[in-house]
Amino acid sequence: MSKRNLLTLVITLWMSSLAFAQQPKFKVLAFYSEKVEMDHVLFARDALYYFKLLASQHQFTFDATSDWDHLNDRFLSNYQVIVWLNDSPVTDAQRAAFEKYIHNGGAWLGFHVAGYNDRSSKWTWFRDFLGGPVFHSNNWPPMAAKVVVEDQSHPVTKRLPATYDAPVTEWYQWKPSPRMDKNVKVLVSLAPEVYPLGVKTYLEMGDTPVVWTNTRYKMLYLNMGHGNKVLSNQDQNKMIADGLLWLAGQLKPGDPPVVWTDSQNNATNMNIGHGDKGLSDFMQNNMIANALFWLGKRKEGISRKTLPTLRPGDYPELVDVPGGTFRMGSDGNGKDEAPVHSITLKNFSIAKTETSVAQWRVFCNATHRAMPDLPGWGWHENHPVVNVSWDDCVVYCHWLSEQTGRHYRLPTEAEWEFAAAGGAQSHGTAFSGAATIDSVGWYVATGYGTRPVATRKPNELGLFDMTGNVWEWVSDWYDAAYYAASPAQNPAGPANGTYKVYRGGAWSVPAPNCRISYRNVVPPSSSNFNRGFRIAAD
Repeated sequence: MSKRNLLTLVITLWMSSLAFAQQPKFKVLAFYSEKVEMDHVLFARDALYYFKLLASQHQFTFDATSDWDHLNDRFLSNYQVIVWLNDSPVTDAQRAAFEKYIHNGGAWLGFHVAGYNDRSSKWTWFRDFLGGPVFHSNNWPPMAAKVVVEDQSHPVTKRLPATYDAPVTEWYQWKPSPRMDKNVKVLVSLAPEVYPLGVKTYLEMGDTPVVWTNTRYKMLYLNMGHGNKVLSNQDQNKMIADGLLWLAGQLKPGDPPVVWTDSQNNATNMNIGHGDKGLSDFMQNNMIANALFWLGKRKEGISRKTLPTLRPGDYPELVDVPGGTFRMGSDGNGKDEAPVHSITLKNFSIAKTETSVAQWRVFCNATHRAMPDLPGWGWHENHPVVNVSWDDCVVYCHWLSEQTGRHYRLPTEAEWEFAAAGGAQSHGTAFSGAATIDSVGWYVATGYGTRPVATRKPNELGLFDMTGNVWEWVSDWYDAAYYAASPAQNPAGPANGTYKVYRGGAWSVPAPNCRISYRNVVPPSSSNFNRGFRIAAD
C-alpha cells in the first residue's frame, strides 16, 4: 500500500472513529409556549439554555419547539424523551399521539404547569398517568421552601442531600395526592416545617409531593417551573439532569455534576478544565459556547439615557382627585382586605389610563432601554404596557419627573382604592364605575390578552380600566395585617417588606379578583404579561 493510500486510510478511520464517538446517545424534544404566564415563559427560556448545556456534556441531541402540532406519531418517533416545560397539549389529536407514544415505551419529563389539571379537566388519561392528582391549592406569591428527599436510593435523587432549600417557585398541592396511587413513587416533598407557606394565599398544612414518578410508565414530574430562579440551585439541577438521563436509560451512578446554572447570579459552573485536554472534545467546546451565550442572554444591559423633549400624549394624562374621607377595605372577602377602616386623603392626581405601550416606548427610546418581553399578542401602541416590574415603573416615574419638573410616582394603595371607587363621587360599587364588571372591565371572560385603554366605561372620576385589563402596581409594601394598624391620614403602607402590592385585576383573572378592594402581591422585581401600572402625582 502506498504512503498516500495509507495516510488516506488512517485519516478515514480517524474521522470515522471521531464521528462514532460523537454520535448522540439519545434524542430529546422539548415543547414550550411563549403565550403563557410570563413567569412560566422565563422558566422555559432558562431551561432551554440549561438543557443545551446538558446535551453538550452528555452527548445527546436536544431539540425544542413551540409548535404543539409536532405532537404526532411521525415526529415523536424520532425521540426517546419528550419534555413539557410550561404547557400541555389541548387538541384531541395531540393528546392521542402522546398517549400512543407513552404506551409504546416513550419517556416524559414534565415541569410545574405542564402537569396542571383540576376537576374541570377532561383528559382523564393524563390525570391517571400522573397518578390521579387533582389541583387543590397553591401558595402565593412564589416562595423558596425546604424540601425533603424521601428516597435517596432512587437514581434521580441518589446524589441529593436529605433536605435542601429549593429556589423560589409556586407550589401546587393536590387532592387526592398522587401518593394515594400505589404505583406512584414520591421522591421529594415539601418539608413539614414550611407550613403555612405563603403570604397572600397559603398552603396551610398537609402532604405536598413535588417530584414523583408513576412506575407504570417512563415518566417524571417536577412541580418546579415558575420564574427564573428554578435553576439557581446546584442540588436541584443535579436532580433535573439525573432525571432526564434516568428516563433515557443513560444514568451512570456516581457521575459528578458537570454543568449547573445559577440564573440568580448569572453564573455557570463547569466541572471541566483540569490539565491540557479540557478543550479537546468538540461537544465540550459547544457546551462552553452555549454557556457563554446563556450568560450573554442574561446580561443584556441598558445604556445610559439621553433626555428628549416630551410632547402631550407622550406620557399619561392626569386627572385631579380632590381629597376626602372614605371607607377602605372589605369585611366580607379576603382576610387581608379587613377590617374596613376610615381613611382621609389629601388632594392628588392620577392618570386617566394605564401607561400605554406607546408611552413606554417613548421612555425606552429616550433611555436606550430595551422594550419588555413581548407578550403573546404582540405590541399594540394603544394597549397598556405589560411585563414591567415595580422597579421598572419607579425608574419610569423618576425619568418622567426629570423631563417635566413634576413629581410623578406610583399611587399609594389608599390613593388607588379611593380613585378606583370614584373618590368623593363614589356610588359604592364593587367594581370601578359599576356594580357588575362587564361594562367597565376586561377580564377572563372577555378573552385572551390586553385591550386598548379607555374602551370600557370610565368611573365617576373619568378614570378608565381601574377594573381589569392589567393589574396595576402601587407604591406600598404588603402586610396582610396592615389595615388593622393603618394611620387614618394619608397612609403610605408599611415601612418595609418583601412584597409589593398590585391592584385592580386583569384580563386573565375572574371578576371577584377585579373588585376594588382586592389585593395581590409579588416581589418588586417580578413582571408578568398581565401586569402594568398607572402613574400618580402630588
